[in-house]
Amino acid sequence: MVSTIFDYGLFSIKFSFASWCGATKIAPLRKLKGHGFFATTLVRSPRQFMTILSVYNNNPLIDGRQSERAMLVRRGVQLLLHEMRHAVLPELPLASGRRADLITLSEKGEIWIIEIKSSIEDFRVDRKWPDYRLHCDRLFFATHKDVPLDIFPEDCGLFLSDGYGAHMIREAPEHRLPPATRKSVTLNFSRAAAQRLMLAEWATGKSFSSE
Repeated sequence: MVSTIFDYGLFSIKFSFASWCGATKIAPLRKLKGHGFFATTLVRSPRQFMTILSVYNNNPLIDGRQSERAMLVRRGVQLLLHEMRHAVLPELPLASGRRADLITLSEKGEIWIIEIKSSIEDFRVDRKWPDYRLHCDRLFFATHKDVPLDIFPEDCGLFLSDGYGAHMIREAPEHRLPPATRKSVTLNFSRAAAQRLMLAEWATGKSFSSE
């Protein structure tokens, strides 16, 4: 049996490959010393889903690429969006090959993307952020108090986060998606969210419904 580690963009997971001639089977969860659990299975389309199992960190919500400040900004924005009754998913790969820092789905089905910028340089080196408009109804930036707010474009929304909450400084203008694109993004969001939930359940070794 050959094992390897796939990087799904947000998190990583270790898979073991059985013979291609046999049926796909999910092996029992195994724990590696110093790390979290690994699920072993065949994966036919690893790019479509990202796991919430990390081989680098016992916290399944951190993959090691985000800075501490970026994670604090993210947490504050997530708390606000949760209060706004948005379903929130971090680090979702998009059809264009880009990856949304945060993507949300409102109760009305509106899709928002939030780009997190933790420094001036972080914003200046990103020349491709306009591409996100192709995948959402509203585009926002999110940052913290030590980054000047006037560097962000006025035709995008803006969140200011302190890690314990966030404030919407500027609402984003609407640019509604075509129906076919909306369906594609929503389906991608739903499938990725369901896959992460399942893998999180495997990681804990018990069902979320159990006490």
